[in-house]
Amino acid sequence: MKTQLQPLSERALLVDIDGVLLIGGRIVPGTEDLAKRFARRLALVSNNSTHSAEDLCAVFVRAGVKVKPEQFFLAGIDTVKQLAHDFPGGKIVALASASIKNLLLQHGLHIIPGHRWHKADAILLCRDLDINYAKLENTANAALAGLPVYCANPDITHPAARGIHLETGSLLALLKTVAPNMRVRVFGKPQPAMALAALDFLNATTSQALFIGDNLVTDLACAQAAGIAFWHVGGVSGISSPQALEQLLLT
Repeated sequence: MKTQLQPLSERALLVDIDGVLLIGGRIVPGTEDLAKRFARRLALVSNNSTHSAEDLCAVFVRAGVKVKPEQFFLAGIDTVKQLAHDFPGGKIVALASASIKNLLLQHGLHIIPGHRWHKADAILLCRDLDINYAKLENTANAALAGLPVYCANPDITHPAARGIHLETGSLLALLKTVAPNMRVRVFGKPQPAMALAALDFLNATTSQALFIGDNLVTDLACAQAAGIAFWHVGGVSGISSPQALEQLLLT
């Protein structure tokens, strides 16, 4: 028997952030009305590995979008939590932003300078805007020595207002060229974990949910792995984000 899907206006929404609701640091028109319309039926599921939920929530709130930190499901946070589980009180070499490093400390982990990688238990690979040659070289040596690499997401890029921003996956690709046999675990989409956690938060079943994203490699694959219907926005084959949000608000 085929499962009956909820009408579009009654669905629980799992929505990607970069390229859908946020482009080039600016909130996409219609996001404020979407947040009002779906309220507690909205979860924001992102491979973001730069911000805490509170930091990213503040970006939306400043733009007039009423959301709360618990509505954000972020790959960087998931990766930090897994590190804390696997290495309680552990020492971590972190290619990461200040916000993610603060999360490491909050979870009882210790940050080791890159040149002391031989004292560390694991490597955290996130989107590091202060990356430099020395950091990369130290991390490569740590990976070559066998330290496990916890990579927050496999994304190579995400959309910018003009062109692209480099993402965590580009750093992973670089490390793989010099340490092809390194021990690596990759988190975030397309793994279904964040989508399934979002469904639990929304108290929704797969047939009651819709996943909206712009990346067919990560977003679509994540939705399929979780068994959630998918709506592609952006890119060549997807409608624009403002058009998609307008359709959701009109249903």
